Amino acid sequence: MVSSSSEVDQGNCFAVGASGKIVEIGEVDPRDRYALGPFKCIECGCVMVPHMGRVRAHHFKHHGPRTPACADETYLHFVAKTKLYETIRNAMATGTPYKIEFTRPLVCDRYEREFGHTCRSESEIETWDITRSFDKVELETPYAEFIPDVLLSSSRHEEVLFLEIKVTHGCEEEKINSGVRIIEVVIFEKKDICRLQKGISLNDEYTLSYGLRDVEPREIRCQKPCDATGIAFVAFESGKTIVKSARFEELRKMKSWPATKFFKYIGLDNGYIPIDFIQVYFENSVEARFEKSIDVRSCLLCRKGGLGKHQKPIFCFEQGIETEINAAYDCKFYRPVTDAEEARRRFERSVRYLEQGSLNWRSRSSNFDWLSNPINRQWRPEWWASDDETELVED
Repeated sequence: MVSSSSEVDQGNCFAVGASGKIVEIGEVDPRDRYALGPFKCIECGCVMVPHMGRVRAHHFKHHGPRTPACADETYLHFVAKTKLYETIRNAMATGTPYKIEFTRPLVCDRYEREFGHTCRSESEIETWDITRSFDKVELETPYAEFIPDVLLSSSRHEEVLFLEIKVTHGCEEEKINSGVRIIEVVIFEKKDICRLQKGISLNDEYTLSYGLRDVEPREIRCQKPCDATGIAFVAFESGKTIVKSARFEELRKMKSWPATKFFKYIGLDNGYIPIDFIQVYFENSVEARFEKSIDVRSCLLCRKGGLGKHQKPIFCFEQGIETEINAAYDCKFYRPVTDAEEARRRFERSVRYLEQGSLNWRSRSSNFDWLSNPINRQWRPEWWASDDETELVED
């Protein structure tokens, strides 16, 4: 928050010295406090006196009454842009870097070959030394139709960089939309100005940028497993199936198990299950059974079953109960379909019946509990007519 007029008057940290340069109160020697003076107010030009007592923080104060035209906003803005200009000019003259800090995304292809996944969750902090890109710095110098606070340019190329200071008023829309690269720093108080002398961070919440190029990611190969999580369909030698959400390392191990006869990576687990989850489960069961010739025993492929209505995915017409997909493993009533076409025809019919019954069955696929909830409700859907049920089961 910008200080009030009285607060700034009691504690100005900067003034113009005899050389015409801005002097910070910390540069003044208490033993000879006027060695760099006389001092003038940056804004109104009035005489400033260095107060360097033992109780209050050292500061410059107006020798006489402060004029109404001496505004806090102008003071902070002028000091910030001038100190920024002087700092960069000195860095160029002495060969000292002036760095802009930014974030570079990292791309890891550790699991790309097996799962088609490239991880972009990591990043690293890098710096751009603008004194190596530009060799000229100017204060409030016109460029095209604009006057940036600090203008950086080069004798080697035509690109420029605007450095802008915002106290209350930011860059105008015309400047933002000009296509020129702009970095705008918000200033609230003295410590923000001091921080400018060390560099600028684009990661700071009070630093804005416009027109900068996208940072190219750097390709890496992680040396340790990451926390990325995927979803896979697995059919085992026993005939059971599972849809597993796990870290890629766990999926990789599951894929290599001797008992695993069919493994299909479905996609990245972003914390939710797609609304067509049961459709994905069904299609992979069909692929494993009829395309890969895996002896899958699944209620999704049973002629005695349809889609469940409440807590569980399957309704068994033979037993009149809701049950799990893998109940077919040791079910004496298991009666599998004979081919993929029959399986798909029955599955689509089951979906239609549920939709006709005004059941939003897809909404239950919002979490994995739907596949493993232990509740075993006895029910018979009132909207299943006996003829329809016979058609579905005896087709």
